[in-house]
Amino acid sequence: MARPTPTLHPVPFFFVRHGESTWNAARRVQGQTDVPLSETGVAQAHDAARRIAGQPVGAVFASPLQRARHTAEIINAELGLPMTLIDDLMEAKLGVLEGKPFEAGLGDWYQGVAPEGAETREAFFARAIAGLNQALTGWDRPGLRPLIVAHGGIFHAIQHHALRNTEWDVLNACPVLVTPPEREGWAWTMEEV
Repeated sequence: MARPTPTLHPVPFFFVRHGESTWNAARRVQGQTDVPLSETGVAQAHDAARRIAGQPVGAVFASPLQRARHTAEIINAELGLPMTLIDDLMEAKLGVLEGKPFEAGLGDWYQGVAPEGAETREAFFARAIAGLNQALTGWDRPGLRPLIVAHGGIFHAIQHHALRNTEWDVLNACPVLVTPPEREGWAWTMEEV
């Protein structure tokens, strides 16, 4: 049974989706299969590090899957900040779809059809928001923002539950600033940095 989806804690944060992985390049469904960055992904992570180096980042939080962890390590080599791995920031578990071509039915999962061995979309979104809140709750460094390095699925959870806009897809290793609304009930905002 899925746990209820919590509300995203209202703290501005930076988000970076991992650099291109070997399976992104091959257009294969990854889920929680622990695949490495491609050479392009390593270069993208270095570019993200340069882009975010001048931003007010106070700590780094990352998924433990190597494509996100390696991206975070490359970025944090520039920042030199505390880094925490959070299991709930891992990509969705997609069961029998993992390793298959993108066209193998991932769209069905987004429509609520969970294949064998997969998390449901609702359970994943609840876990993702809980993982984000683990990084955001209790943030008390005025003027500084946490940086979260994770996956496209985590970004989709942010879009669904905070931005209320699912039209914009975050690119690999593209830093964005996600900001809570000024008034309760309004949508969060997002901008590239």
